[in-house]
Amino acid sequence: MGFSDFQFSQVPAPKPDFFLTITPNAQNVGSYNFSWNTQINKLYDLVSSTDLATAPSTWDVWMGNFNLVGTGGTYNLTNIDGGANTRRFFAVRQKTPTP
Repeated sequence: MGFSDFQFSQVPAPKPDFFLTITPNAQNVGSYNFSWNTQINKLYDLVSSTDLATAPSTWDVWMGNFNLVGTGGTYNLTNIDGGANTRRFFAVRQKTPTP
């Protein structure tokens, strides 16, 4: 039995439901640009912590970036200060608005 006895098919990899991209801001050292995909009728908070001891759901909102409205497209925050800490972690928290 050789390879000619097998039939191969290509299975596309699933697309991730969410992505967060963080890149250094080219104009301001210590600042970052954040991009993520959003859903319509969802709100987003940029949260941060200096350690991973707690879940991102408990992290504080970073620099007033909360209740950012999802449009179904990509949300971009630019030139966000990274803080004075030598280590900082970021996440985006998705919320459903309350009526």
